[in-house]
Amino acid sequence: MKRKSVDHFYSLPPRVDLPPLLFRHPDERCGKIYKVAILPFLIHSQENLDYLRDGMYDVLASRLTADGRIEIIERNTVERTLYEERPMRLDEEVAKRIGMRVGADYVVLGSVTKIGDFISLDAG
Repeated sequence: MKRKSVDHFYSLPPRVDLPPLLFRHPDERCGKIYKVAILPFLIHSQENLDYLRDGMYDVLASRLTADGRIEIIERNTVERTLYEERPMRLDEEVAKRIGMRVGADYVVLGSVTKIGDFISLDAG
């Protein structure tokens, strides 16, 4: 199984630089809480991999909130906003617009592709 790490976030205007989360003194960690919207991952596969979409959200949400400096915007809020927007395709521009509507500082957008026995995870 092929994996790629999730280490990119799309910044929303106004630009907010996310400080490094690791190797900081505990007293420095009590600053701003960043809000992150995780959009549903797109699935590219002939078989039903919807369970991966839910699983990716859960894994990302738990890992991103581990140190207490990031707050995940509720999945229902993001999905309701997507439903209201009804975008033809979920791309970077739509992700930024959804993020602004839900009050996110950052947005995670990604896809899972399965071809044969190989799975590719792309996120940004």
